[in-house]
Amino acid sequence: MAQAAQLLRLSWIRAAVTSGEARRLREASHLSISEVAAACGVDQSTVWRWEKGVRRPRGPGALAYAALIESLPKPLANTTATDSQQHPENSNAVVAVTTTAPSEPTNQTT
Repeated sequence: MAQAAQLLRLSWIRAAVTSGEARRLREASHLSISEVAAACGVDQSTVWRWEKGVRRPRGPGALAYAALIESLPKPLANTTATDSQQHPENSNAVVAVTTTAPSEPTNQTT
């Protein structure tokens, strides 16, 4: 049973690395590659290779990496801090409402 869980976890982390989700979660949590590597017991170049798609995560380090990434908080929205930097018009939600008088008066009967 434990082996099946490990295989599922490896499969999940490989998919998360391939899609870029693992890196996004790490960066959203403000963790550096070296911090993640130290927590997982692997060299920082190993984490870098995993996240760049050069190597597939495997072994005990990959299982530790999967557990760490799974434990990180998931962002609530698909926006990042850089969204407001790249699109300043979205950083402050200001709504302007303009009303105009109708060109012809309307007859309202109550």
